[in-house]
Amino acid sequence: MKDDKRLHLIAWLDDKKITDEYYPQVDFGYTFRAIKDTSNGEIYYVLQSIDRAYLYGYSQAAQKLVTYVDSLNYAHAPNSYPYIVALKNGTLVLAFEQTGKKSPIRSRYQFRWDASKNWFAYYDLGTGWPSISTDKQ
Repeated sequence: MKDDKRLHLIAWLDDKKITDEYYPQVDFGYTFRAIKDTSNGEIYYVLQSIDRAYLYGYSQAAQKLVTYVDSLNYAHAPNSYPYIVALKNGTLVLAFEQTGKKSPIRSRYQFRWDASKNWFAYYDLGTGWPSISTDKQ
């Protein structure tokens, strides 16, 4: 298997294939989890590694799985790991945590579903945060 096709993600909705994607080999592999928005019942999917994090969801309009968040599209300090998590208060965030530093830079972006645009709005929450491990669900 080629390194650029290390992880093969296939998702089905009922009897319809909604995605079929390959992801490259990365150190320490990938994690995959589902997040449910209890306000509207929507389910989102997080695929992340130490290099990149994605938030996916099913788009009724497009009839496929779409990428709502890709960590590469957000500014962050060098050598930062991306994390997409729901906080204890239910807020959805993308956090970046720098490694290998005495005083690591930690930054966050907050996401909120915008029903009028059928997409996520985001807010840059800046730096100076404690580790996301203390705030996540």
